[in-house]
Amino acid sequence: MEEWQGDDGGMASCIETANLAFTQWLVDSGMKRPDEKIAAGGTFPACHYDAALDTQITLSPAGPASPCTEDPSLLCRKWDVSIPQNRPIIDSYIVLPSKAYLRSLWNCAYESALVDRYYDDVLQHEMAHVDINDNAGVVMDATVVPNIIASDNADPTEIKMLAYERWCETNFYPKLKALHDDFDEEHLYDPEVPLSDSCARCGFPAPPLEASYCTCVDPIHGKPRNYSSAVECAVKCPDSVRCFSARCRLPKY
Repeated sequence: MEEWQGDDGGMASCIETANLAFTQWLVDSGMKRPDEKIAAGGTFPACHYDAALDTQITLSPAGPASPCTEDPSLLCRKWDVSIPQNRPIIDSYIVLPSKAYLRSLWNCAYESALVDRYYDDVLQHEMAHVDINDNAGVVMDATVVPNIIASDNADPTEIKMLAYERWCETNFYPKLKALHDDFDEEHLYDPEVPLSDSCARCGFPAPPLEASYCTCVDPIHGKPRNYSSAVECAVKCPDSVRCFSARCRLPKY
């Protein structure tokens, strides 16, 4: 597991904007596609190749050696790699924002318990994805993968491993992805966002980029009340009553 330490100096003003920054980092790192949903954490698979696989996969030359296309001074040979139906072992890598980074955000410094809860919820959600990688009842289809390798450097295990990893990515990963997508749709709100851009406590200075609403417990009715701005909340909400955090609602221009 890797914890992201943040790269914006803690200037993100709530969990949602922190997730945006985290998602952009995943995209820049090549771990996520730009068109995928905003992420609070991520689990990334890698097919595991071991000695047991090496004995199950067979390798046979498909024709004589001939000059390589890219370098005619070398001889290349086409190999047929026969991969049986199997259930790959998956190494799972979890990445999520660290608690230290989350606590550095606006309105999080005094919310350690909420940050811990959010972090634990995200980690538990990602561990469910690890469970899918480990136990989902899908298999890699049997196939024959052609590989062209320089004859002088034809390490049988390397040829098998390259072919297996390529087939795992194109045949097995899509089956897992469908299961992960279904899980995410069913557990969209597993990690509930506990913090808000608007005032975290009445009377506290608002961050530079504040949200439009601040929710505060109305002592008369004993229920939440939305104020039109963080300033109004700080003025009208009784000093003894703490504004509680809700989902960020950015201003509409």
